[in-house]
Amino acid sequence: MPTIIVPKKETKVDIPGYVPFIDALQAAYNLHEVEPENVKWASIDAKLVDMNFPPSIEIEIAKDHPILAIALHPMADGRPVTDPDVYHAPMLLRDVQRWGFVRESLGRYSVVGFRGVPEEKEMFQQTRSLTEIIESLQLAKDIPETTAVIEAVALLPIAPNGEFLTEFSPNVRFGSLEHSHYRVAVITQDRVSAYVQLTEGSRRDIKDMDENQKMYNWKAEFVPDLSDFQQLLLPSSRGHMILIAIPYEKPRPKFDLGGYEFRSRDFLGDNMRGGPTLYYSSPTRGMSVGDVSIGRGSEAGSGRLHEGPLESSLTGNPVIYHLRFFGVKPDQARVLNGQMLDTLGSSLSNYGRK
Repeated sequence: MPTIIVPKKETKVDIPGYVPFIDALQAAYNLHEVEPENVKWASIDAKLVDMNFPPSIEIEIAKDHPILAIALHPMADGRPVTDPDVYHAPMLLRDVQRWGFVRESLGRYSVVGFRGVPEEKEMFQQTRSLTEIIESLQLAKDIPETTAVIEAVALLPIAPNGEFLTEFSPNVRFGSLEHSHYRVAVITQDRVSAYVQLTEGSRRDIKDMDENQKMYNWKAEFVPDLSDFQQLLLPSSRGHMILIAIPYEKPRPKFDLGGYEFRSRDFLGDNMRGGPTLYYSSPTRGMSVGDVSIGRGSEAGSGRLHEGPLESSLTGNPVIYHLRFFGVKPDQARVLNGQMLDTLGSSLSNYGRK
C-alpha cells in the first residue's frame, strides 16, 4: 500500500479539533504498513494527496456496481472541523460473497425495531431477520442469488482526549457513465430505518433520518473495553451496519437534485411511512482499538417524501454491504499487527441471529 502523509493546512490549524483529527487520521492511515492475511486494504488513491486533496479510499468490486467510501465529518464545539475537505476512513475488505451463499447466515441477522419513528413505535412485537426485512420491503424479487454481498471493516479515527467528535456517513458513488439510481435500505445495529434513501447523480451520503425527515450524520461513540481481542468474537450487533442498494428506473418527472427525496408507503405492516425509498510517513504507532456504538450525530439537511411508483431497473446491479465499524485511537499501549487486523475482519461473522 502507498504511504500517505496527510498535510496540515496552515489555514486550518487554529480550528478547534483540526490538528488532533489530522494526527489521529494519520495514525489510522499508517496502519496500511501492516499486511494482514485474511483481509485486504481497500484501494486508495494517493495521487490526490500530491494535489493537496484528501485521499480517496473506496471499495469497488466491479465497474458496473456501486462504489463505497466512508466519509468522515469530525465535529468540535458544534462546528465542522475539516470543511470543505472530506476525508475517508481506511477500510479492510474481508470478502465478496453471494446472497445465495450467505442467506442462511447473514440472512438471520436480527432486527428488533425501527429508526426514525416516534419512540412508542420503535419496537417490533417480535424480532425479525434480515431476510424477513427484505421480504417486507418488497425487495426480495430484486435480490437474486448472485447479488454481491461485500463484507468490510471501517476504522474510524477517535480523538485521544475528546478534542473532536467522530461523525461519518457511508458514501455510495458511481462512475460517470454508470447507472446511478439506487434505493438504499439501511440497518444500523439492530434497527432498520423507516425510510429507504434514493440516490441521484454521481454520489450520495447515506444519512440517519428522523420522523420529520431531518437528516443527520452518524456518530461513533468509542467503547474502550476491548483489552482482549477475543471479545470481538462475542455476538453483538454493536458497530454493524447493513446497506441494501437496489437499482431502479429514473422516474418522470426527474427528482429535484437539491435535496433528498423519499416516498410514502405502508412499511412492514405497521402503517409507518417509509418502505423502499430515498435518495490516509512515520513508523506505525501503537493504537488502541475499540468497538463503537453507532448513534445520531449532527443535523445535516432535510428530505421530503416522494409519492409514486418506482420501477425496478435492468441496468445496474444490486449489492449488499455488511459493514463493521471500529474506533482507532493513537496510543503507545499496543501495536496492531496483521493477526489483530484479521481478527477485526473475522468479527463480521459475530452478530445477533434470529
